[in-house]
Amino acid sequence: MRKAIFVLSLVFVLTAVYFSGIKAAQMQIFTDETASSSSPVRFGLGIDAAFTTLSMGAVNSWISDTVDNIGGSVSSSNINSGYLVDASFNIMLTAVPGLSFGPKIGYLGAFPGNIKSTGYFYDNYTDDYDYYGTLTWDLYGSMIPVLIGASYNYHIPDTILTLGGSFYFGAAFAHTEIKSTFSGAALNGTDQQLYNFDVPYSGSCPMVDITANIGLALSESFKLLLNLGYRVATVSQMTADQTQLGTALGDINAGDTAKDWNNNTLVFDYSGFILGAEADFTF
Repeated sequence: MRKAIFVLSLVFVLTAVYFSGIKAAQMQIFTDETASSSSPVRFGLGIDAAFTTLSMGAVNSWISDTVDNIGGSVSSSNINSGYLVDASFNIMLTAVPGLSFGPKIGYLGAFPGNIKSTGYFYDNYTDDYDYYGTLTWDLYGSMIPVLIGASYNYHIPDTILTLGGSFYFGAAFAHTEIKSTFSGAALNGTDQQLYNFDVPYSGSCPMVDITANIGLALSESFKLLLNLGYRVATVSQMTADQTQLGTALGDINAGDTAKDWNNNTLVFDYSGFILGAEADFTF
């Protein structure tokens, strides 16, 4: 997180220093960006890439409980952060400079959680052998937000700097996969075990996205923004997309709700802070 903040801030500052030395006339800086347009409406496109934190407390507790119960030599990693890319399609009224509104769609990918254990495992089905091998669990999460909202950017006179913010709301559609693989051999040496399952889950939730930004108006039609924001998106229930029998989670039927080891509904909370860079184009 600190590296991401440092790199984005350094790029932004160096760009500002470079362009601040160029005359406003050479950069075609317009304090009134509508002066050259006779159209009452203009259109824009914003493309954003960001690092984001995630609030997966319930999922990380499930990982911790699994580690406590799995046995063997165990290593694990939690789901704490991810990446976000999105595109906003903006409508701007020339009568209100700086104000825009429209839809935004994106993709959020979580950096996966993982559990890996090497050791002895009991065969619950035959009750007669133990196996020695490696068991891995991987948890993948993603979300597609579909939002609508508005943004405002104020162009500071006689500079290339802008200050602004945005507010978007809508729905987010989440997808999760829990994958497990075991490879090993029976202690009597006669049986090689290869086992794997993949259980996909889906869910949805309301979402709110609030962002503040500082920007560089590099021309009338192009701005570069540094965004800092927060997203609220808590999926209170995820359901299995298909039937999977005989998994390490038990028998999973399509439509079953994802549960923790205490049979409580597993909440996938994609809420978190956002730090990213955005390129804004006006047409």
